[in-house]
Amino acid sequence: MLTFTRRLLQLLMLLAPLFILILLAVLAATFFSPEAAGKVPVAGAERVAGTRIALVWIIAMALLGLVVLHRLLGIVTAAKQGDPFIPDNARRLREIGMALLGIEVIRWLGALLLWFASAQPLEPNVEASLDLVPWLAILLAFVLARVFEVGTRLRDDAALTV
Repeated sequence: MLTFTRRLLQLLMLLAPLFILILLAVLAATFFSPEAAGKVPVAGAERVAGTRIALVWIIAMALLGLVVLHRLLGIVTAAKQGDPFIPDNARRLREIGMALLGIEVIRWLGALLLWFASAQPLEPNVEASLDLVPWLAILLAFVLARVFEVGTRLRDDAALTV
C-alpha cells in the first residue's frame, strides 16, 4: 500500500507544478489582455482586479499544497524504509500543519479581498465560511508531530536499554 501511496504522491508532485504554471500563465495574460481576464470564471468578481486576486489566491494555496505533498512523500518514504519515528518526520508533520494553517488563512484573506474587489455579493463557494474540518486537520498535524517526537525519543531510549 505504501508503494501505491508513494507513486500517487510522486504523480501529484509532477502535476501540481504544471497546474501552478498554468495559473501563472493565466495571471500573466490578465496583464496583457484584460478582456481575456474577463473570460476567466471567478464567482462574484467580474472585474480584472477580482480575477487577479482570485488567481493569486489560488496560486498561493497551490504552492502550500505542494509543500504538503512534498512533506507527505518524505513521511511515506521513511515509513516504507521501515522507520517512521524519526525526527525528520516530526518536523515534516509540523511543516504540514503550518502549510495547512497557511492555506486556511489565505482562504479567509482571499475571500475578504474578493469581497472588497467585487461589486456583487459573493456566491457561497467563495465566501469565508467557518468550516471545522480544516482546523481539525491542522490540529491533527501538530498533535501527530508531537506524537512522532515522543515516539522517536522513546525508540531511542529503548535502543539504549538492553
